[in-house]
Amino acid sequence: MIGIILIIINRLMKTASIYLTDNQQSQLQFSNRQNKNLFISDFNFETSRSKKSGNSPSPKKQWIKVSTATESLQLIMTPNLLQIQNFNYLKKIFKRCVIVIRACLRLQKLQHQKHKKPNTNLRKTLNGKESLRDTVLNEVVFKWCRGICKKSLSSIKSPVFDYLKNPNFNTKADTSKMQLINAIKFIVESLAYYTHPHYIHYDLKGFLCSQLYQDYKLYFTQYVSERTQYKEAILDELQEKEAALIGMEIILFNLAEAIIQDQLSCNFSKRIVISALQLLFKQYFDEMNCAICNYDCIQGDIKVTNNKLQLTFKSKHSGSFNLIDGLYTDEQILSLLQFNRSQQGKIQEYFKMAVKHLEKQIV
Repeated sequence: MIGIILIIINRLMKTASIYLTDNQQSQLQFSNRQNKNLFISDFNFETSRSKKSGNSPSPKKQWIKVSTATESLQLIMTPNLLQIQNFNYLKKIFKRCVIVIRACLRLQKLQHQKHKKPNTNLRKTLNGKESLRDTVLNEVVFKWCRGICKKSLSSIKSPVFDYLKNPNFNTKADTSKMQLINAIKFIVESLAYYTHPHYIHYDLKGFLCSQLYQDYKLYFTQYVSERTQYKEAILDELQEKEAALIGMEIILFNLAEAIIQDQLSCNFSKRIVISALQLLFKQYFDEMNCAICNYDCIQGDIKVTNNKLQLTFKSKHSGSFNLIDGLYTDEQILSLLQFNRSQQGKIQEYFKMAVKHLEKQIV
């Protein structure tokens, strides 16, 4: 694998060398000798006679005579600009090579882990939170999702009034709804920002790319497996929306676990935010064509144990169209978002933006 990477880098470097020809290299050497003798006094500009005589010619007829020293300046500047252009091009090539190398190393590492620990897959062992952390959540992805949740969860003033259990207090219910809508907006806005090509983590991209392949997939869910085909070889093609569906599913599970582990927010607000993320996910991907699922699938489930939320996985599907059961219904979340329709439009737009960022990066 490393040999293939070196061959790719060698070909890219040969392509980059085209940008600086032999003639330009000789000019560059000449310019380095001339740089020592270049002073401000070398710039001798002479205006045309029409300006001295008081006539004001049209702008098209105005011209400037440049001395021979300025011609040497052009000869000096041209190869320097070419050198800068070539250097910037090499920097782009180097960044692409780093992404390729990291992705290949990530795939190789996951392959070794699969051979060493074949029984840690969630399709075979399901023992709650421990399995979730050890096999589903990649450490880099989980830390990345914690950063996305930080602003959103810190905006919630705990505890949030549970207006679903006590619908008769209108004033408290309105304040609670506005807090929750703002929290949902912050988390989706951060998701759109940190999936941008300039800010997304390299290791996150490598991990999401590996999950497009059937042999490297850590787990399968029925919702996603019915809407996409996984890659079996490098040359296999996958639609951009299918790749984004797989990547966003992984991010959604990680975001749910990061929200659950927050110590400050109450259980009501946690379940509301996770339910809203799942609703946005289904609203965007429900229209995709469904296929037959031939995998042993798992499904997320949130339960309350000792007054604490816990995300577990079950191998027996409940028959619902959810990635995660145990949340609030779509109707309840829609009623919440429609309380402020302007914010609802922004939330949907931010989520769409995040999906579009993934579509362009992880195919």
